[in-house]
Amino acid sequence: LSWRHKLAVLLSDQIISAYSHVEVTNPFYGYHFPYKDILSEKSFVFLQHGVTYNDISKSIGKYKRNIKLIVASSPAEKEAFISPRYGYTEKNICLAGFPRYDFLKSSPKRIISIAPTWRRYLFNGFIPKEDRWVLKPEFNNSNFYKSIMYLVNNERLISAAQKYNYSIYFVPHSVFFPYIDQFEVRKEVNMFGTEVRYRDIFNYSDLLITDYSSIAFDFAYLRKPLIYAQFDKDE
Repeated sequence: LSWRHKLAVLLSDQIISAYSHVEVTNPFYGYHFPYKDILSEKSFVFLQHGVTYNDISKSIGKYKRNIKLIVASSPAEKEAFISPRYGYTEKNICLAGFPRYDFLKSSPKRIISIAPTWRRYLFNGFIPKEDRWVLKPEFNNSNFYKSIMYLVNNERLISAAQKYNYSIYFVPHSVFFPYIDQFEVRKEVNMFGTEVRYRDIFNYSDLLITDYSSIAFDFAYLRKPLIYAQFDKDE
């Protein structure tokens, strides 16, 4: 985070971002008190980076963030944002859809992609200068890690994929990229990191396995099948 970035934020009228986390949108995070009055005057426009289908009102509700404008991808999403749960009105919502859907293509190459989302409780905050979330030391003993590794390295799944000539790709969420070496996968399983583009995953995959990630909507938009592996729904 350069001084130019911080100066631009202080001088701006609006802050426009695809992410709502203050750790990401506020370059003064952690020592923002001297700039509190200035920052409170900024209008925040939330572009989103995925379809919102879970209740995240505790994170972005009007009485939490007071967002000036939210770009919605569908009428159902718009209706959710203007419900009492979120507290916004029609003037706060722009029903524009996601332009990235215009670039989605489908050229399946007999690939099964396993792409779970992340869990915030597995991290100890965010380091803006390094642009990364801090992974907790006990990550490898978590239910999330053990369940994902059990699925990715499952003997029955790998054998079935080989029998029917499919390749298996494991795609960790991008917040895990700095810790990619934490995931131990069998040699029969390919693992994607920073070199992959999500639209390529949607393009080349025949089947997507995820838990709660909104990339399911991108995949469904291409009319491809997906499987939900929600092993920790109660948690």
